[in-house]
Amino acid sequence: MYDRAMAQGRIDDLVREANHERLARRTRGAASAQRRGVLRRLGAGAVQAITWPARH
Repeated sequence: MYDRAMAQGRIDDLVREANHERLARRTRGAASAQRRGVLRRLGAGAVQAITWPARH
């Protein structure tokens, strides 16, 4: 069916693809977390600016 070199090439391809997907997932997750943090700070700043003159 497969000889050793073909099987090793297929394994190398699968490992390379898995590593690429893992790296992409980590990068997307970090970028998403950074965007959420920025939006949270902007939202908190907007609420604080709107409610600042009001006495609580």
